[in-house]
Amino acid sequence: MHVRNLIFTSLIGTALAVDNPVIYWDSQAVTAVGSITPGQQSVIAGRSYAIFSGALWGAAHETRHAKAGKNVENAAIAYAGHNVLAGFFPNLSRNFDNALKAYLAQIRTEGGKEAEIVKGKKVGQDVAKKLLKKRLDDGYNNYVPFNGTWTATGPLPPAGEYIPTPPNNAFPPATPQ
Repeated sequence: MHVRNLIFTSLIGTALAVDNPVIYWDSQAVTAVGSITPGQQSVIAGRSYAIFSGALWGAAHETRHAKAGKNVENAAIAYAGHNVLAGFFPNLSRNFDNALKAYLAQIRTEGGKEAEIVKGKKVGQDVAKKLLKKRLDDGYNNYVPFNGTWTATGPLPPAGEYIPTPPNNAFPPATPQ
């Protein structure tokens, strides 16, 4: 089942790569989180996706603010997504490297110039670096030990016993019309 999902995700991501880099890199993130930690707790997975999404947004925002153009924006998003995913999942960095190479090749095929890719690379890497640095020691994994304190809850009915609730009348009289 995972192989089928990976193939489908790869095909969809490749088909939409240049048109929508966010979808392409989001498919890379979904594949990474799903393959590394299929039972990953939602807090950790959610945090990974949130930081990753923040990097993509930051790269898009920086390039749009500078009116740098579509190819620069796409390259910036690609590098930001790549670097954040490689930071979270270093054992999959070869996969991300291959995805980045394939993505940049598509930008070049669509007429992207090397200068645009270099400019996008700088923006994307800067955004990813700043975001990862800010989130490195943000305290998300500071656990407070709790030994627990048992407190009596008082008398309860036996488990499974039906306790009727007022008015305790299963067949109320008909209401006058």
